[in-house]
Amino acid sequence: MKSYLDWNKLVWDLDGDATDPGVSFSASDITSAVVTSATTLTVTLTGVKAAALEATTGFAADGLDEANAADQIDVSAGFTKDFAGNVSTTDAAANLAPSYSDTTKPTVTSFTSSTADGSYNNEDQINITANTSETILGGSKMTVTLGTADQIELTALQNGTTLVGTYTVSAIDSSTDLKVSSFSLTDSSGNATTVSDIYGNLLTSTSMPANQNLSDNSAIVIDNVPIAAASSTATGVDAGDSVALTFTEAVANTDTISAAIEAATDTYGTSASTAWSNSNKTVTVTLGSDEAVSDGTELTISGVQDSAGNDSDIIFTLDIA
Repeated sequence: MKSYLDWNKLVWDLDGDATDPGVSFSASDITSAVVTSATTLTVTLTGVKAAALEATTGFAADGLDEANAADQIDVSAGFTKDFAGNVSTTDAAANLAPSYSDTTKPTVTSFTSSTADGSYNNEDQINITANTSETILGGSKMTVTLGTADQIELTALQNGTTLVGTYTVSAIDSSTDLKVSSFSLTDSSGNATTVSDIYGNLLTSTSMPANQNLSDNSAIVIDNVPIAAASSTATGVDAGDSVALTFTEAVANTDTISAAIEAATDTYGTSASTAWSNSNKTVTVTLGSDEAVSDGTELTISGVQDSAGNDSDIIFTLDIA
């Protein structure tokens, strides 16, 4: 049948938009045209033409502009002729709806983040990304609920396999390993949304991907609790003896704190020395010459920071038996 058809009369009408010329065809774009029933002509495109058509902006459920819209097929009179060569004058058709062999719905395959692993606190911003099993249309949206109970809208910024959003940490948030608790097909206002592939197949499953949560793929800690004093112990009270100061969590600015301690003990003689241990939770202060401490001594350390950047001034009261 291929040679009996005038392929210049066939147009793939992108978005059904009369102002756009759509995609036209020639005989060289067609592998075969077969009458498969009394009312059906099955046309197979060449691989090159099929790839070019699928890559065209606005193809299938995609939109030429921001709004996604379905394509149509338009046929001009004279597309067909009989075996005697008589060209039809009544075979024109417009706004025909194409159907697609792809009926597979997209799914969410994982949650990830482009934000580096680490600890974060109030007003820090963290990327949240949902990854999908196939290309989805730009503008697709969903809402994720984090383990902190925050709800974040994710949006596909363009055709692709990701929806992204930004989580801004609040002062009351806390998490030892940030995760996504659930997701829904709504926007941030609770309005129903769609996540569609390029053929119009809609994502419908909101099941969490197994072993592919944000907490499986990243190590993001939300920490708004300032560091504090945990304990202090001393081997003695004179030069050469040591005092071990233990904090409730790891100290991030150990060099700064060591310098402050050594400077503060340089009043009467050789300054103390410091050594960190216990994953930077404990600093051992070894007293220098002419240095001494007594039971009940208060040691104030200012500007102590944890890994999330929480800053605090800490007072250790020495308990020396």
